[in-house]
Amino acid sequence: MTILLADDDRVMRTLTATFLKRSGFELLYAQDAAQVLQIVKSTVPDMFVLDIMMPGISGIELCRALRAHEATRGTPVIMLSSLNDPQTINNCLNAGATAFVCKSDMQRLPAIVRKFLPAPTPGPLSRQEAQAGIDAK
Repeated sequence: MTILLADDDRVMRTLTATFLKRSGFELLYAQDAAQVLQIVKSTVPDMFVLDIMMPGISGIELCRALRAHEATRGTPVIMLSSLNDPQTINNCLNAGATAFVCKSDMQRLPAIVRKFLPAPTPGPLSRQEAQAGIDAK
């Protein structure tokens, strides 16, 4: 599963990536909304994790743009911010965010990501797996 992580702060991007990589997620990185929009022209990740306060287009505006785009409309979006007031959270959810995580609760991020990632699609069984299923009956 691939997550596109967008945060203009290099230190926060590294910290967030550390939490997600330890949980086995693959990451793509962007420093701002323009990079996110450029990346989704060629690849759509399984999830977006977006900082709210970025230069140019904010994470909230980016979330709205992702929801308006057919290819990313259903892709989960988790918003990150050091702001955790009710108005900020409501603005994120009203923009179409799937969830909100305060940066001070970063240790919760991997569990929240797992909750909203689509289940992996099982591939075809190998000959050994198929045989094991027959032998078990």
